[in-house]
Amino acid sequence: MQTITPDIVRSLALFTGLSEREKDGLVLGGKNRRYAAGQRLFVHGDPIRNFYVVCEGAIQLFRETPDGHEMTAEVFIAGDAIGETEILQLSPAHQFNAIAVKDSLLMEFPVVWLRDNIKRHN
Repeated sequence: MQTITPDIVRSLALFTGLSEREKDGLVLGGKNRRYAAGQRLFVHGDPIRNFYVVCEGAIQLFRETPDGHEMTAEVFIAGDAIGETEILQLSPAHQFNAIAVKDSLLMEFPVVWLRDNIKRHN
């Protein structure tokens, strides 16, 4: 698996409006995380602590129905950001489950940093 490049992170629409210095700070604060196929990133109701950028692989965002079936909300692939809607809505907890569909490499960022910067720009 490869490592995500800073340019991928800087180009995300989520970061529009941030200065290059702020983007550089975010990239430096990110951590590469590997997830094996079937491994969960988070579960519905978990506190939101991080958001993610998919470098390689695929991540399924889903909810479980009362009868135990999965309903897929979205599948994220390389270059996609996971969790930005919840972050922008200032949700305290995840509204979905997230699981690696196949072996995946993600870059993980602390949500506190992003929320602080969003507040400064609004």
